[in-house]
Amino acid sequence: MADPLTILGLSYAGKEAVAVVGQFARDIFGPSARAIGEGMAAPLKEWAERRATRAQQLVTDAALVVDAAGGVAHQVPGRVLFPVLERGSVEEDETLRLRWVVLLARASMTPETIHPMYAAILAELSSADALLLDWIHKAPAGDEGKTIQRMIREIGISIETATLSLSNLERLRLVETNVPLLVKGTVREHQLAALYLSTLGAAFVRACDPEL
Repeated sequence: MADPLTILGLSYAGKEAVAVVGQFARDIFGPSARAIGEGMAAPLKEWAERRATRAQQLVTDAALVVDAAGGVAHQVPGRVLFPVLERGSVEEDETLRLRWVVLLARASMTPETIHPMYAAILAELSSADALLLDWIHKAPAGDEGKTIQRMIREIGISIETATLSLSNLERLRLVETNVPLLVKGTVREHQLAALYLSTLGAAFVRACDPEL
């Protein structure tokens, strides 16, 4: 049987570790991974190939963004480049994938403006998180202000989704409210709370927003 550790590109000493990780690999990939020999390797290789294809597409699309902007690409520091390629290559949501493209493009044009933490932040966003972040950044204040109640109404999301996403955005220190949701209750109880981008949130949006 193909060694799952070799297939995964990992190396551990000891037959016991091989057996444990091998069984784990079979479990997480399901029945298709229970075949012997190359049959065991097939789903892992297919996954790796898809990831490599996405990484190549990420680089290609970033190059096109730089070209369209009339920019000049520079060397991207490894502590920014490799996390972007590693994490962006597993992104399947097209809305979030585009943000990885823009982040890489901006990192090549103005490396000094892209903090190494941005890749880690983007990797922890859901599509709903990104939608809320965009709304907070772009919605005009208006007479009502940027309240949670207005955001839910205009975006058309549930209170449950808003609660989870706003909690995550606060955890990542991207968004602030005049009533800290993580401390004082749920969105349902504080729908008139005002939403603001933090200093970090505003910089992060500028770094990977496709429309900026």
